[in-house]
Amino acid sequence: MRSMITTTLVALILIVVTPEISFAAGLSDKSISEFLAGVTELDATADDNALVQEAKSISTKGEAQRASAYQQALRNIKAPSDVSTVRGEKEMKLYEAVADGVVYIGSYVGPDDFVIGSGSILSSDGLILTNYHVIEGADDVGVVFRRESFDDLKDSEIYISDVEKVDEIADLALIKIRYPPPQMKTLKLGTMKDVRVGLDVHAIGHPDDEYWTYTFGYISQVRLGYQWQYGNEMPSNSREADVVQTQTPINPGNSGGPLFNDNQEIIGINSFSNSDSEGLNFAVAASTIQEFLDRAGDRTFASSASAAPPVETHGGYTYFDRNNDGLTDIVTIDEDENGVIDSVWVDEDYDGETDYVLVDRDENGEVDARRDTEMIAGVPVYVWRFDDDEDGTPDVIGIDVDQDGTIDRYEQQ
Repeated sequence: MRSMITTTLVALILIVVTPEISFAAGLSDKSISEFLAGVTELDATADDNALVQEAKSISTKGEAQRASAYQQALRNIKAPSDVSTVRGEKEMKLYEAVADGVVYIGSYVGPDDFVIGSGSILSSDGLILTNYHVIEGADDVGVVFRRESFDDLKDSEIYISDVEKVDEIADLALIKIRYPPPQMKTLKLGTMKDVRVGLDVHAIGHPDDEYWTYTFGYISQVRLGYQWQYGNEMPSNSREADVVQTQTPINPGNSGGPLFNDNQEIIGINSFSNSDSEGLNFAVAASTIQEFLDRAGDRTFASSASAAPPVETHGGYTYFDRNNDGLTDIVTIDEDENGVIDSVWVDEDYDGETDYVLVDRDENGEVDARRDTEMIAGVPVYVWRFDDDEDGTPDVIGIDVDQDGTIDRYEQQ
């Protein structure tokens, strides 16, 4: 693959100045009581305190008694937001098609710290994708499927799940329902191949206790290897992942929920926002999610320090093997060896072929050109999108019909 990427790069240099990149048996009474009490506390009013205390006090009673008290204690949880609030017909259809695949997640991550989040059902055997920070420190997790109201919630409708795998660095977690119900709605993970600035995106989650809320927006930028921190984390423990930057409104409770494209595919997991700037929201991208799902075992800050991904550097070329299969799948190029990356070449599906190229011609850290392989009239061609003013919208499109590195025609946008 290395030779393929390098050969193609040499040809590219000819045309750009500098190229770029239910309750379940086995769960303790205490865990059940705490989980339900935690959910109740999210929405209980002062008049509901007696109900909350009743739910907490029955942890040692029989299961039939518990079920009755839980229904009563949870009666006042808000109903999900009205679907009629979606923008239009396309959005309404998408919501109805995928919302059943989005779940509510509640977990105790400390003695008195009950956290809510969102999750995406990936498989019929009960695998659910969410953020690591939603379940961090939890022994088990409670899952509730989409519903119109919590008034009639039964004990059998709270599904206890176990943490299967985590990626602390990319802030991802996979949980599994112990006894999954039949006929669950599963969601499809997409790829980054067609993810571009300006693409419409859709989010579903539970922001600020407003359950199964839908929001709409667009992609502002795609950022590879993006680093961030939560709260007072040490700089040495920075999170890192490919991310999709959006202005799609998200709030606490959205964490772990899906970001969809118009094809109802997950292209990201909504994870964090910039609290200092409105409209800067970030989702861990499908590329990083796929790496997480393919990887065996957990990845933590401690394990990463002793098992960094294989890297080779030759001149201004740095070769990465993200899935540790012995083959290069990302190449970064610093053509003039000044310490600034000029281009990133990505083999997203690990098939030995470059899937897309990102270019930063003026070396300011912003992508101003991207190359994708697309089918035109049944023929694969290279399509270059040049964003000269770096406003996120392509200004010029170049078509390289024969993939020889020379653009055959330009189209002004």
